[in-house]
Amino acid sequence: MLVLSRKVGEQVCIDGQITVTINRIEGNRVSLSFDAPRDVHIVRGELRPFGEGFPAPRNVGSAPKNVPATVRTPAATDRLERLHSLMKSRK
Repeated sequence: MLVLSRKVGEQVCIDGQITVTINRIEGNRVSLSFDAPRDVHIVRGELRPFGEGFPAPRNVGSAPKNVPATVRTPAATDRLERLHSLMKSRK
C-alpha cells in the first residue's frame, strides 16, 4: 500500500490514465475528484458487494496486474439506481 500526503489542488496519477485530485479538505473530510476513462468504474468501497461480479480487495502482490476495476452486474446496477434515487429525493 502506498500512502501519500497531498494538499488541495495536488494530484496523483494512477497507471497514466486515472488522475485523482484533492478538491477540498474540511476537518476530517476530504473531497476528491477522479478523471478516468469511461470503461473504468469507480465505486466507493462500502458500496462494493464482494462476490457479485466485483473483485475482492487485493493484497499487494497477490493478484494479477490487469484486473478490471469493477464489473457491472444487474444487481449492482439496480442498487446504484436505488441509491441515486434516494440521494435525489433528499435534495
